[in-house]
Amino acid sequence: MDLVAGDALLTGKGDGTFRFPVFAGIATEACNPRALEVGGVVCIYNHRSTAVADFNGDGLPDLASGYSLVGYNNASESAFP
Repeated sequence: MDLVAGDALLTGKGDGTFRFPVFAGIATEACNPRALEVGGVVCIYNHRSTAVADFNGDGLPDLASGYSLVGYNNASESAFP
């Protein structure tokens, strides 16, 4: 079993435990809580959704993640086969 937790993917070892988390690119920029002191934005990327499905038809589960960039009217997505 694999687990998606926030912006991390934990792959199962097959014995009921998980490997160390792999962070998917949606939060690769560190958040800066001090930004609030100067009227800035703490985290510029907002995770919006995650889905697991066989998107490319190879019979294996794929991971898709959607996020938005604060202050811009756009959205992006990432896929991890």
